[in-house]
Amino acid sequence: MKQKNLIKELEEEIKVFSQEQKISSEENELSVIRIHFVEDRIYDEYSGKTLLCKEIYEYVDSAFQLIDRKKELQLQLFFPKEMSAEEKEHIQKSFKAHYATGVLYAQKQSLRIKIISLILLLVGSLFLVADGLLLWNGSNFIFQNVIEIVSWVFIWEATNQFFFQNTANKKELFQNLLIFKAEMIEKE
Repeated sequence: MKQKNLIKELEEEIKVFSQEQKISSEENELSVIRIHFVEDRIYDEYSGKTLLCKEIYEYVDSAFQLIDRKKELQLQLFFPKEMSAEEKEHIQKSFKAHYATGVLYAQKQSLRIKIISLILLLVGSLFLVADGLLLWNGSNFIFQNVIEIVSWVFIWEATNQFFFQNTANKKELFQNLLIFKAEMIEKE
């Protein structure tokens, strides 16, 4: 029971901190992340004003950890007053493109992990069949044990890839997808 109370207390502390610091808030059943664009820190210095500064994405990813993911996400964008409408639109498109790229990359990684897991499982199964044939033939005990160990190593690696590594990838996919689909609201 103490564990549940501690978790609730920690969650409340995170919620209060994020709201006090105006990182995020919960308005009208929404989770909100506020992004303040500062004129000289918007673009990557080497991109010629085409790519947004990586610190913006790092901030959004950090702020995402503080929000309630069960609620719909809204991004409130605070732009400098003198910024043109075209530049604001460019920033929003660049932002969306970054997270769309993240979604596609995570999907490709997930497919890649599934294919590798299947191949490793098949190779491990083949070694297991070979182990059974060696056992049936009564061949060298040491050689048969080595083949058995190799088969289980492949099978374990397939399990590790499919269940554990894919979980982290799905978390990244989920985060990128929620941020990509989030409603963007301009604020002053």
